[in-house]
Amino acid sequence: MLVLEDRWQDVERVRSQMKGVKVQKHPGLSYTEVNGQIQSFAAGEKGHPNVEEIYTKLEEILTGAREHGFRRVP
Repeated sequence: MLVLEDRWQDVERVRSQMKGVKVQKHPGLSYTEVNGQIQSFAAGEKGHPNVEEIYTKLEEILTGAREHGFRRVP
């Protein structure tokens, strides 16, 4: 939420506090369709059998999103 409001100092403060109390985030899963089948994967996962197709599709999606003004949040 803070990121959406460009409150980067607050973002860093919250992240630092989370590390200080050892908050652990569970990775979220993403889903995509590859060759007619729904595939799930976690961010940064490289062990999925369809990793190349998944990342190719993600790049297609990101390219389209960038064309519509999407910007990545650090």
